[in-house]
Amino acid sequence: MSNKRDYLDGDHSFKNWFRIMWSNKYILIFLVGLGGMIAQLIMWSDMTNMIKENYADSIGGGIMVTIAMLLPTAIASLVAYKGFYQFWNDLKNGRSR
Repeated sequence: MSNKRDYLDGDHSFKNWFRIMWSNKYILIFLVGLGGMIAQLIMWSDMTNMIKENYADSIGGGIMVTIAMLLPTAIASLVAYKGFYQFWNDLKNGRSR
């Protein structure tokens, strides 16, 4: 006899996945991060010029701008893994973190 409990009650459909992810706001947070990544790719030359100008002015400012430029990628990546993948598998396997 297995001690695993399926918190989804056997409903592993895309519709249920979307409902749960939407109610937890994971999809909205992911879309914000993805939108930031797309905006940075569209304005790539402006982004690189901003980083160069800030490094020329001061190292600290350059580091801060570089970190700020990495935030949309970090947001989208973390939500995709922790929210979409790991959270869903935890629900299916009856784990709680």
